[in-house]
Amino acid sequence: MVIVLNATPHLLHVTGLPRAGSILLCQLLGLHPDIDSSGHSSPLCPLLIQLRHQWSDNEFLLAQLDVDFELTYARLLDAWRGFISGWF
Repeated sequence: MVIVLNATPHLLHVTGLPRAGSILLCQLLGLHPDIDSSGHSSPLCPLLIQLRHQWSDNEFLLAQLDVDFELTYARLLDAWRGFISGWF
């Protein structure tokens, strides 16, 4: 969903629990002429939660953090930034 205020586009991600009304909110916001909405809530939040669980349970990654925390953390941060940049 993209909202344009003062000719500058802003991204807004609507997420929510099942049956919480997030899709309805997206559809209502999409009725506004200055808001571009697909009518569905973002799948980004569930994806991020899944990634967090996969990374926190990864024995190899945990071992790397024990060996060189700063380097491993920097690499994870770079990968994370690349993922988010690619998403948009």
